[in-house]
Amino acid sequence: MLETPKAYSDQSVKLERINTMDNQQGNLSFNDMTMRILNTIPYAIGAFLGDGNARIHTGDATHGSGYRVCVECSDYEVPSLFIKEVNSLFGTTYIVKNRKNRYSTLMFQAITSRKVIYDLFVSLTKFRTEIPEEYFSAEREVQAELIAGLMDTDGGVSYHEKSDRYQLGFWNTEKVIVSQLTFLMQRFGVKVGSLGVDIKYPKKDLYRITPNIRSFIDSGLYFKVGRKSDRLKSYLTKVNASETMYATPLTKGDDIVQSCVKA
Repeated sequence: MLETPKAYSDQSVKLERINTMDNQQGNLSFNDMTMRILNTIPYAIGAFLGDGNARIHTGDATHGSGYRVCVECSDYEVPSLFIKEVNSLFGTTYIVKNRKNRYSTLMFQAITSRKVIYDLFVSLTKFRTEIPEEYFSAEREVQAELIAGLMDTDGGVSYHEKSDRYQLGFWNTEKVIVSQLTFLMQRFGVKVGSLGVDIKYPKKDLYRITPNIRSFIDSGLYFKVGRKSDRLKSYLTKVNASETMYATPLTKGDDIVQSCVKA
């Protein structure tokens, strides 16, 4: 039986966070501890906001009891990178498993069962409704990993054969998350454009942005999922080929100048 996540005291969460990092001496402030934790799991937080869920199992024959955090995706890299960061932070040994969903699609999932992990992910993301505010003052490399986690799950690169163009997109049912991602991308110099919405898709509004793909690449942002990263490479190959094809040819005068320079 699944139960909707319940509220819990902030003090309890604080104590568990601090104990997790073995700070019982109190030599680090709570804000410093929170930032240290978030710096360790930026990709995991992004992946959780995209393809994650959190549930409390009250006990049944199938699930038993426990606090479940799960990230599931058809791309193996996502749960693999998620659980790698979680294991690094908590000293756990969770692994990635696979299953077929009701459409017979092979899915990969990473599941944790410790209350402290549940509390951490649920509290910092406010039940998967926003990016933790501490990331807005984090180092650039940390922010890039967070964005990669979001883009690997809810982002993608599509190719439109009719118009022969590539398009970058990100979709999420939480408007706050899309707005926050827009802000972060703009700080990297990405031309994001306006926020759009697909009304009730299928049961909730789906918010979307379509960042300029070239500015995304030039900013240094990236995908870590291979098939999506390959789409970016295909785009660059096409663009470079086009730029070479339409490059201005040398005039006779240019030939003479270049010959003089070489001489």
